[in-house]
Amino acid sequence: MARRKTKKIVRAKRTVKSRARKTRSKIRRAKRPKPNLKKPTIRRAKIKVSRKLANRAAKSKEKHYVGKISHYFTRIGVGVVEVEKPVRKGEWLKIEGFTTNMRQKANSIQHNRRDIKLANRGKSIGLKVNDRVRENDKVYVFR
Repeated sequence: MARRKTKKIVRAKRTVKSRARKTRSKIRRAKRPKPNLKKPTIRRAKIKVSRKLANRAAKSKEKHYVGKISHYFTRIGVGVVEVEKPVRKGEWLKIEGFTTNMRQKANSIQHNRRDIKLANRGKSIGLKVNDRVRENDKVYVFR
């Protein structure tokens, strides 16, 4: 009979230890910092400012068709434009499509990975855009 009692006592100690381990692991999990999943708000503020400026520019000038978007690179935020009429760096552009309607200034224009100031007819240029654009969206310039 003495043996049975000692076995029960040993088993009871093991269960107490395992419970303590479980609570320790819960405490460790709770202390871990959670990753910050919020998106930066800096980019959004820039877009709002550029939209206000674009609205001012659009009211006083007419829009002229320039070309269409043939591709969009999501990671770098660049749209490829097939140019049909000349476009200069610094002009106000409007991009329209089924789900796209945005105005912005042409701050960065590239052809074959080189910055250019003027894009002539027939070139395919890379245009840095503030928001997502889609294929076959039309590009207009305000003049």
